[in-house]
Amino acid sequence: MFRIRVRKVAAGAILLAAVVLVGACGGVRPRQAAYSDYPLDRAQAAVELARRGDCRGLDLLINLLEDEAAAVRMYAINSLERLCGRDYGYHYYDPPAQRKAAVARWREARRSGELERLCRQRGQAPAPVAEGEGQAG
Repeated sequence: MFRIRVRKVAAGAILLAAVVLVGACGGVRPRQAAYSDYPLDRAQAAVELARRGDCRGLDLLINLLEDEAAAVRMYAINSLERLCGRDYGYHYYDPPAQRKAAVARWREARRSGELERLCRQRGQAPAPVAEGEGQAG
């Protein structure tokens, strides 16, 4: 009985290590992870979009500014600042009404084409789409 439990624990530890290793090796598909039920996945999606310099993920990042989890909002704004060099007055810890106003400024900048211009100026190029990853999100 004890041996079976040890084997199950060892198998679980190996699975956990594999998941961590895949995430560390760039196995994150941000356009899928951004819609995960788990805040950690959504935060990793934001980080990965910025790491890739992927300006096509601007809409996803702007949507994550309204996430219920403060950590996800923090990583989303950090990623947008990295890609665009602006914050439009957004602070992830502000009260909801203030965050909503700042998100509206982000959306207006997106509609006007300002964000794409800022991304290009900062040298961010659209990253290639990973296999199995669509542009829709």
